[in-house]
Amino acid sequence: MSVVALLAAVVLGLSVCDDANADQDGPLSFGAPDGDIENTSCGLTGQRNGVADVASNISDDPLWITAVEAVEAKHWDTVRPSVSLIDSGDSSLIGWNNADLDSVDVRRAVDNLVALDDPFEVQPGQSVQVALEGVVAASADNAEVSQLRIRYTTDLNSAKSSAVLGNIRYTLKADTCD
Repeated sequence: MSVVALLAAVVLGLSVCDDANADQDGPLSFGAPDGDIENTSCGLTGQRNGVADVASNISDDPLWITAVEAVEAKHWDTVRPSVSLIDSGDSSLIGWNNADLDSVDVRRAVDNLVALDDPFEVQPGQSVQVALEGVVAASADNAEVSQLRIRYTTDLNSAKSSAVLGNIRYTLKADTCD
């Protein structure tokens, strides 16, 4: 049985510039406001899985998400990064697997995700679901992703980009949870 958590709040985060620690200020807020979160899903080998979080543009200007990445992934193969806008009242995810897709709310949130092939614009005040769809390596008992990293830019004509790190640790177990 999997553990799926739905988040309904805009979240705060740690702002990082070029992967160096920085103050918690910046245009993209990312991470759960209550500190580190553990998310565990079970029975997942060889099926569709996802790890996700929510980010918000807290600035007065648009920004563009250019990448969503797994940090310190073990036995996890990312199939595709994806993103979607979250409208007021929409549910958001921090993880899902095949069995969770039977839920109407989970299915809707996953179906709204689009592949992050090009920079994704986030207007001031908007929140987005960011996610990585992937698989647990068939030979592994467990997989983990220590956190997600979002890379973004405030100017598409500039080579300068910034990054923020989330604070959810994802554990994906091949067998059932005890």
